[in-house]
Amino acid sequence: MKLSFHDHRVDGSYAYVRYNKPIPLSGSCAGGRLALQESDSSGRPTGSFRGSFSKPEIVDGTWSTPDGKKSMPFELQALSPTDHVSGRYIMGDYLARKPEYGAELSIVLLDDGRLRVQGNALIHFGAPGNFNVGEVDGTAKLEGDEVHYIDDASEADSCRFTIHFMPGAINVTDDNMACGGVNVTFDGGYKRVGPPNLRAPLDQAQSSKVHPAEIERLSSLAPDSLLSSKSQNSDTPTSVNFVNSSGDPVDLCWVNYDGARVLYKHLGPGESSVQPDLRDAPVGDL
Repeated sequence: MKLSFHDHRVDGSYAYVRYNKPIPLSGSCAGGRLALQESDSSGRPTGSFRGSFSKPEIVDGTWSTPDGKKSMPFELQALSPTDHVSGRYIMGDYLARKPEYGAELSIVLLDDGRLRVQGNALIHFGAPGNFNVGEVDGTAKLEGDEVHYIDDASEADSCRFTIHFMPGAINVTDDNMACGGVNVTFDGGYKRVGPPNLRAPLDQAQSSKVHPAEIERLSSLAPDSLLSSKSQNSDTPTSVNFVNSSGDPVDLCWVNYDGARVLYKHLGPGESSVQPDLRDAPVGDL
């Protein structure tokens, strides 16, 4: 997303990585609040962003359709014009309709000079739709054009790898194969495809992480069972990797405590998302 501020007026655009087609934005920024409206090529409103500054460089809020029937949270983080490392990087066929292997890393340069590193890796095995997955979320120090990422330096077998920065790309090496399931690796060459795509604040994401050995495969609920399901109170954090292996876009929804569906995000064909969650919280797609 690119925004230009002129007093209280805001103009700009954003695009979905998969389609790379700019969507015009216009709105206002005043009193610590940001309001943007998106529109199609004919000027017809197609959605709106409304949020507030949680920090001077971060806006948290909600995107919704004009009729209010669909909504999802968003977070915007301002990037420095001299920042040449932040971005979303893709390796292998991660964005393919039927990926065999691949990974994505979202990297953000923080105010203190450290890098926020967040991402997922996967490798297909067996029947269609079966994947071993890996997940990272943490910070590391930028040393020249390299980052030595370690999940937990106090543990000898903790996930670790090295990121080498190049113009518009990164190369990941020295993955110790402890970042996910069997044969999952972040090693490889990545291409920068857009701005960072962070899924959650660092403290929330870290509290929701589980050791790879604790990952379990979930079974599907029948549609009529999902309609009668409700989330139960739970204090046990978990993380669920959703992979859209179909040829159609889907809406990822949480079934809340009243049995109503709350939209989390849209997943295009072949796209995936790791969703921090709590156990006993049913999630479905539309």
